[in-house]
Formats: sequence, C-alpha cells, structure tokens
Amino acid sequence: AGGGTNREPLRIGEDGGESGLSLNCKVRRCIFRNNSAEKEIISIKSANNTIEDCFFIDNDGNVTVRHGGLTKIRHNYFEGKNGVRIYGYGNRVEYNCFKDNSGSERVGPIGLWYGNDDKDQNWDWEDEDKMISKPSEDPNGNHEEYARAVDTVIKGNEFKNCNNDIVEVEDGNSRDPKGTKREHNENVEKFTFEKNEE
Repeated sequence: AGGGTNREPLRIGEDGGESGLSLNCKVRRCIFRNNSAEKEIISIKSANNTIEDCFFIDNDGNVTVRHGGLTKIRHNYFEGKNGVRIYGYGNRVEYNCFKDNSGSERVGPIGLWYGNDDKDQNWDWEDEDKMISKPSEDPNGNHEEYARAVDTVIKGNEFKNCNNDIVEVEDGNSRDPKGTKREHNENVEKFTFEKNEE
C-alpha cells in the first residue's frame, strides 16, 4: 500500500475515545509487506488485544500501541525497518524475531515511548503510587494525551543484524517509561528457529 496519510492497514479502536475498552481482538497469521502510506502498520487504540504469528516485511511503520494497553505482541517476525512502538499500560512484547533493522531509534525494533501524561484518562487507577490500573470499559471516554509506557514486559525477543534493539524514545515528551521488565532478549547470529532447522 502506498499513498497519502490516514491509511493505516489496520486500526483497533478509534482515536483515544476507546482506549478504556477491552476489544479483545486477535490479529493472527497475517502478512504485512511493503506498506509505506502510514507510520503505523497496526494502530492499537484500545485494550486487551493480541498480535501474533504475523510477518512484517519491509514496511515503513510499526505495530503501535498508541492508546489503551494490555496488548500482547508475540511470536511475530519483523524484517527491515519496522518494529513495535509502545505507549500505555501493561503491554507485552514477547518471543518476536527482528532482522535487518537499520533504522534509528524512532523506527528501531522495540521502542518504549515517553508520554505527555502519566496515565490513560480512560482507565481506572486502583493504586496511582504503584501505577496499577485497568480499563474502565467506558465507551464514552475521550482524550488526546499519550500515556507513558508503564509495566511493559519485553521477553524472549531475538535481534539479528539490527542497529538498535530496545530503546526509550523521548520525542519531546517528559513522562519516561516506568516499571519495564526485560528478560532473555538477545542479539543473535541465528534465530532459534534457524538453529532448530539444522
């Protein structure tokens, strides 16, 4: 897909108004290739969604959790300058493979983005000191602020021939990511699935 703006191949949720809704969508076994129209290949603006077992090949954008949270991005294959961009609460980026990403931190494999707000205004905060939250399930929410990345789990990802791996991107905002858990992420010469094929 090529062309002008506002042509995200896939959007889950509308603007910031549905960030507190658990839409429970699954995107599985899809191939996204050579998309250049929008900087978000998948734009997630709601809660409790899953992106898994997909291929992202030579796109100019990212899988982006822009509003909402509790998204699971797992078991995907990314090749070229496309990756994952995270805002919001409780997202998980697990067991993905990233290959040949020569981009800067803005289009690196995994970006945790600073926000211009501490929290998503459409979520119920059970404990603000500990940043414990859940979706409000209110369909009438509305906001344009970007909540900082909070309690993101980044686990078991592999990076092959990439300029960066996991980065924090300030982009002029002041609320830095909090509570990130990083486990067993590796820069590799061969992906695990390649070793298993030998």
